Amino acid sequence: MEKNFSLFLKEAQNKGSLKYFTNFDLSSVCSAGTGGSAVFFITPYTVSSLTETVKSANCCGIKYRVIGNASNILFPDQGFDGAIISSKKINTVRVNINSETGKKEIYAECGVMLPVLSKLALKNSLYGFAGLTSIPATVGGALITNAGAFGDEISDTLTSFTVYLPERDKTEERTPASYPFSYRNSNAAEGGAIILSALFSPNTANMVEIREKMLQNTEKRKATQPFGVKSVGSFFKKPDYITVNKNVSSEFYGKSAGEIIEICGLKGKTIGGASVSKKHAGFLINSGNATTSDFLLLAENVKRIVFEKTGIILIEECIKIN
Repeated sequence: MEKNFSLFLKEAQNKGSLKYFTNFDLSSVCSAGTGGSAVFFITPYTVSSLTETVKSANCCGIKYRVIGNASNILFPDQGFDGAIISSKKINTVRVNINSETGKKEIYAECGVMLPVLSKLALKNSLYGFAGLTSIPATVGGALITNAGAFGDEISDTLTSFTVYLPERDKTEERTPASYPFSYRNSNAAEGGAIILSALFSPNTANMVEIREKMLQNTEKRKATQPFGVKSVGSFFKKPDYITVNKNVSSEFYGKSAGEIIEICGLKGKTIGGASVSKKHAGFLINSGNATTSDFLLLAENVKRIVFEKTGIILIEECIKIN
C-alpha cells in the first residue's frame, strides 16, 4: 500500500499540487531541532490537495499527522513511520466585507502564520491580534491550542472555522459556541478533524494604538524570553489552569509556570543537551545536541521537583508526536 501512496504523491507532485520528500529529517523543521526521519514529508499547496493527500493516506493505510509550523511539537527520536503533512503553504489570507453587517472580516487558511495575520489586521485597523504578533504558529495550529499572549487569544475574534473530517471524507463548518475554546486548549479538532480555514470578525480600533501595542508586546517578548535558540516555546501551561493540590501555598497562586520553576531553583537545569532557560524558566531549550528524549526527561524531572516542593502538577503545553 505504501507503493500506491508513493504513486499518488508522485502524480500529485508532477501536477504541481504538492511537494514531497522521503526519509525526511524532521529535526530540520522542528523548532527544538530534534526528531528522527519521517517516511514521507509532504507540503500540499492548496486545501483540496491537503484533503486529497489525507484521503489517499487513509485509503493506503498510511499513518499520518498534519502539522503547521512545528513550533510547539516534539517529534520522536526514532522517527515517524508514516507521513508528516505540513500545511504551511496553504496560506491565503484576505479581508472581506460582511454583506449583512458591513464589518471587515479576515479569512485565513490553516497555514497562515500569526505574524502575517497580525500585520494584516494592523493594516486594516482591526483589533485583537496584537498579542499574537510574535507567536511563530500557523492559524490551524493556533486554533487547536488556542494560542495567545499578552491578553489576546486566537479565539477572541473567531466567528467560524472549516474542518475536514477524514473518516467521513467531508468538510464541515464549526463555531466556537459548538466547539468551545479554553486556556491553551480547544475542541476545534474534535473527532479527528483537520482545520482548513478560519473566519475572524474583529472590531476596529486606532491603527496607532494597535501598532504601539504590537511593538510593546514584541519588545517585552524579546526582553524576557529566549530568542535565537532552539525550543518549543513555553513548555508548560500556566498553573492557574491546571490541577492544584488544596494544600498548595497561596504564594504560588497567580504565578506562571516559569516563575514557579525559577522559585524551585531549576533555572539552568540540564539533561543531555536540553536545559531550562536561564532567561525564562518556562522555556526548555536545546543547549547543545539535544534529543527529544532529553527534552522529555528534563520535563519529567522539572514536573517531579515542582510537585515535591509546591504540590503543583505542571501540564505540558507542547505536543508530542508519536
